Amino acid sequence: MGRNWTRSLIFGGGILFMLGVIDPLEGFPLVVLGMAAVYLGERRLEGRFAKPLLIETIAALIGVIAMLGITFMGGTGGSSGLSMWWLVTVLPYPAAILAAIVTILLVLLEFRRRELEAEARTQKHPGSRPGSEALE
Repeated sequence: MGRNWTRSLIFGGGILFMLGVIDPLEGFPLVVLGMAAVYLGERRLEGRFAKPLLIETIAALIGVIAMLGITFMGGTGGSSGLSMWWLVTVLPYPAAILAAIVTILLVLLEFRRRELEAEARTQKHPGSRPGSEALE
């Protein structure tokens, strides 16, 4: 994967994530896919935020699976027979969203900083290949 793919994963994943956060219940596929894409891009760069993003993505998946399971069982309260306490199993999803907002913003800022540093280095050394330093 080249520099453009990594950039597309990070920025595209960030956009998917933010679109899904507008309505987290209906947009859960966008949220999880966006988090996973940003994780893959950060992992490719061997960035310091890869591990927190992986943990947040797994927590979001656990919460989403619980949310879908409760939905398929008829929800909670009323005649469904499930106590409202079953909603506690969904808590990893909103917690992961809140943590991922901060982490994804930090990833985007760090990626931009790396790009600016690489541009500055290539301007000082015109013979070097542009962008090769950003992936190191």
